This record gives sequence, structure tokens and C-alpha cells, in this order.
Amino acid sequence: MARIIINDPIHEVMDFGNDEKLKKVLKSAIDTNSFQRLRRISQLGLASFVFPGATHSRFSHSLGAAYLASLVLRKLSEQDHAIQKEIKNDFESVILSALLHDVGHGPFSHSFEHVLEGLAEDHKLKVIPMHEHWTAEIIKNKSSDIYAAIKKQKLDPMKIASPFIKKTKKKYYPSYLKQIVSSQIDVDRMDYLLRDSHFSGVSIGKFDLTYLINCLQVITHSKNDPKTLGLYYKGVKPYEAYLISRQLMNKSVYYHRKVKVAEYMAEAIFRYLIEREMKSKKSSPILPSYLKSISKILVKPDSFEMNEFLEKNVGDYIKLTEDDFWFNIKILAEENKNSQAHKFAQKLLKRDILPSYVINAGKDSICMEVLLANGFKEKIDYKILDLKTTIYKQSSDSDRVFVKDNSDNINEISSFSMLISSLGNKPDSEKILVVLGDDEKSNKKLANVLRTNGICTY
Repeated sequence: MARIIINDPIHEVMDFGNDEKLKKVLKSAIDTNSFQRLRRISQLGLASFVFPGATHSRFSHSLGAAYLASLVLRKLSEQDHAIQKEIKNDFESVILSALLHDVGHGPFSHSFEHVLEGLAEDHKLKVIPMHEHWTAEIIKNKSSDIYAAIKKQKLDPMKIASPFIKKTKKKYYPSYLKQIVSSQIDVDRMDYLLRDSHFSGVSIGKFDLTYLINCLQVITHSKNDPKTLGLYYKGVKPYEAYLISRQLMNKSVYYHRKVKVAEYMAEAIFRYLIEREMKSKKSSPILPSYLKSISKILVKPDSFEMNEFLEKNVGDYIKLTEDDFWFNIKILAEENKNSQAHKFAQKLLKRDILPSYVINAGKDSICMEVLLANGFKEKIDYKILDLKTTIYKQSSDSDRVFVKDNSDNINEISSFSMLISSLGNKPDSEKILVVLGDDEKSNKKLANVLRTNGICTY
């Protein structure tokens, strides 16, 4: 029987084995329009403006996550007969959950969501659909092609969607199986760190994936507690390396100063397009239908109901790709107008990223005072971006990583790691000042004020 083999630049030969059922399940989901759409959703948004090779898609990352899920499941199956039986029952479903974990992502990764969150806050809308909502909806909505593909294989769409729903009445997966797909030690992070590191050309995102997977185990805490995905004691060091790699990628790639400024410019354009639609009496013929639906609920926030909106707009959402936005940006750049959005559109098309400075530690409190005293105004002359990252979160019991030592003692990983104990739950914040003004003389004065007052050095 033919094996399921996919060539990949990160994992080389991704061999899913020769299980005929798994082959049908994967092919059925991958061949849907909803999944193929991920080819046109970039993994790193505008990071390619700084790292030219970072043009890979959510599509290839999703395949990688599914492959790693299969490796983890096979490794955990070796532990004992009871776990082997549980995994056998849910083997295809867990791999499918991993494959589909990003199917709800919108254009330009998280930038699009930042715009929606800001607009929701401004217009008194308590909640607005994020990619997790759309991932779950695309999987479980009866009109979806992915739902049809799952049902055709006699699997449960709700089970496959369950890792992306915060609260479900029914427990579809044992906790450790859900954590393979979504947790602080999931296959999503394992794949994207190595993949993003490779394509961005930044080697600091690499860690020993094989060793880390081989150190995974299912931990039974007590009879009444759920079994969780954890580590053997030997896995502490490779997990530290994994966390450090993620934090270094945050600082060097995901939160790179120029990447974040380019994303800020794109976000300003997205916001402008939606707000213009809200104010216009005539709907734009080129604006994606989903953005028109968003503009309508922002006009009448009291009438918004999440489940109803998701169900009604799922068809429009899966048509949304980055092609739509680049087309709108191109049209915006050609319009003879002098608004900030039009200028940003022109600049983005030729990669003319706004000037920016890193605010020195401890200087952010006086920064705005000094600039105001020198005649500079926030949102007109400059904008401050606050970039926060956390190496490990200890706040959620369901998401904490536990370790079993050689004496079968079980403790949270911070008990075994000075690094995690010291840095867990402590945000690492860096603030960026973006220069918005067009006047060269004024911008030089602003830069001089920043340097002479010791606010920014670069």
C-alpha cells in the first residue's frame, strides 16, 4: 500500500505511514477550497519586507504541524496499553485538528486581528471574531467544505474543532491529546519555530526537535485529575532551548522593529478601508464582502450576535486572502488623495518603511513629556508601539507543563528549571517610537530631541 509522503524543506521526508484511513482523511481535508486558501495566507505577514525569504504560507506550516502530531502520537503510544488504546481511537482526529489549526487565519497573520480588536473597542463591541472562532466555525459549520470532508470520513467535526473552542459542554479529547494541538508544548509552535527560522534565515529559532519529542510523556497526576502532556526529566533542557528559541525569534523576527512598523502601516490601511465603508453611502465594489459585513456590525454593535455572525459569514470569510488586500492597497496608492492611509499605501508598495527608534529602558515615562514640550503631538508626529512577549506562562493550570523525575515525583517545570522559574510570567517589553510626520526638518528635530535627552540611541 502506498505510503503518505510529502517532501518538506524543514522535516525533509514527512512520512505519515501507509494507513489507508489516514490517507483518505488527510487528502479529503487538504483538497478543500478552505484549506487550499492557506496557500494565499502568509505565515509571517510582512516579515518578508525585512527577511526576503520569509514568504512561506500557512499551508506548508499546517502540513508540518500535522506531521509532528503523527510523530508525537506514535511516541506516546509506546508508553502503556491504556494510552495506546486512547490514541488509536482518536489518531486521525488529532492529526486532522493539527492540520486544520490555522484554517481560520485571516490575511497578514495577526495584523488584521489587531485592527478588528481596535475597531471593536472604539465602537463599544465587546467581542469580535478572531482566527480561533473562524477555525472552529469552518470545521463545524454544516455548509463548509471541510465539514463535508470530515463527515465523509465518518469523523466528528465538533471533536476536531474542540481544541479551538474555549468551553465545550462535552469533553471531546483527553487533555493530553488536546495539548498536542494547542498548549505551551504543542506541535504548532514546534513547527513554526523551525520553519520561520529556516525561511527568515535566522538560525536562532532552531532547537533539538527529535530529542524534545522523545522526552514527551503522558503524566497521570491522580485518579481524579486529567492526564496531561508533559516531559521526562531529561526533557527539561531541550524544553528550555525551545522556549529560548521562541523568545529569540520574538525579539529578532516576529517583533523586529521594521517588521512591526510595516505591520502598523498595513493596519492603518485596513482600518481606513473599513471605516471608509462605514461612512460611505455607496459600498466599495472592490472591498471584500467580509469587510463590508464587519463595517455593518460596527455601525450597529447592539445587534451583533457572535454565533449568528459566524454562521452567516463563513462563506465570505473563506474567500478572504492577502490578494484582496494588496489589490485594495494598490488602488488606494493610485488615488490622488493626501490622507495618511493613501501615503502608507504608496510607501508599502515600494517598501518605504517609516523611520523608527527603540526607546531606552526606563525612558518611556518621560518620552511623551519631552516630545510634547518640544511641540510634537502623539498620533500626528509620532506613535509609540509597545511590544510585549512572555517566555512561559504559569497562570493556566490546564496549560502548564509538568515533569516526572526519576523517582516518579511530578512537579511543574519551573521547579526543575531556574530559567523558567526566573522568567515565567514576566513580560519582556520593548517600546518603539514610529515617526509619522512628512516634514524632513521636523523629523530631524524630533530625532535630535530623542538623542539629546537619552530617550533613544538607535
